[in-house]
Amino acid sequence: MLIYTGMKKKLTAIILCLCLVAAGAALFTACGEEEVVRTQYSYYTFTYDDELKGLVLDVSYSSLLPSGALSLPSESYFYKDNADAETTEHETAVPVVKVADGAFEGIGTLTSVSVPDSYYYLGEGCFANCKKLETVTLSRNVSSIPADAFSGCYKLETIAAPETGAATVTSVGDRAFSFCLALRSTGFDFGDGVTIGERAYFCTISLRSIDLTGASAVGSRAFQGWLSVQTITAGSSSGWAADWNEDCSAVIN
Repeated sequence: MLIYTGMKKKLTAIILCLCLVAAGAALFTACGEEEVVRTQYSYYTFTYDDELKGLVLDVSYSSLLPSGALSLPSESYFYKDNADAETTEHETAVPVVKVADGAFEGIGTLTSVSVPDSYYYLGEGCFANCKKLETVTLSRNVSSIPADAFSGCYKLETIAAPETGAATVTSVGDRAFSFCLALRSTGFDFGDGVTIGERAYFCTISLRSIDLTGASAVGSRAFQGWLSVQTITAGSSSGWAADWNEDCSAVIN
């Protein structure tokens, strides 16, 4: 009887050890390289761009997009090898480097968007007419705000810089911030020789001031609709459109 009891205890100990080993193996699988989470989004499509050496994000089904705050993915395993291909799963994730032209245009459910540092490019009109959009955290690697990028986002208050640092922007396209009536803060710096497009800041009446001392070109009516409580530091206006400040009541230094 004592022998049986001893054997039973040993057997229980062995089983317990085997369970612990199995649990450890499962934990390793969960934390190690074998277990990789590969998210396939039902509302995005990704297309590889050979020139950009990365993926371009577009919205395929806007009705499926989450409402409110949205953080864009920085990479994907699921993408098209070219514009004419089907989406397939790949062995290696590729970084997402651009938001496609008009990708989020007119989507009225977004309140904030975070664009990770993997992104280097924004497409024209990519967030145009997003009526509820209030905050955008902009990748530090974006150097150009293209035409109509945020046009008609009249609730947009802040273009925020990420924790990694502010972007240095060298061009602001035509109507990029047109009718951004609530815009108060742009968390990016202007690079030397920055160019400002036509009506780029049309009716951005909540932006208190802007410094254009390093601008090499400013387009027609770039600040049309600005009020007398706003300030523009102009510096030299050589090479600027003759009517860059047409219909602009801002104080110009």
